[in-house]
Amino acid sequence: MAKKEKFVDDGRVIAPMDVDGMPHVPKNELKLKKNSLKIDDKDKVDLTPEERRQVVVSSIVSAAVVALIFIGIFALVVGLIVLLG
Repeated sequence: MAKKEKFVDDGRVIAPMDVDGMPHVPKNELKLKKNSLKIDDKDKVDLTPEERRQVVVSSIVSAAVVALIFIGIFALVVGLIVLLG
């Protein structure tokens, strides 16, 4: 069997483990990260009241469609269980 080459760490981060509440993450580093997530004025979208209403209604309708699909699938599964069981 051939010998394995010795592992050389090149310093790349594959999966960062800096999670809030972990003991190895300094408290001040977390505050810096949270403060750097501010929204710039160029990212804001100005909507008229009619456009805002359309966005809200569209969101509610799409959520209702998804909810109805889940309820329909649940009813179908329960119906099959009752019918076959």
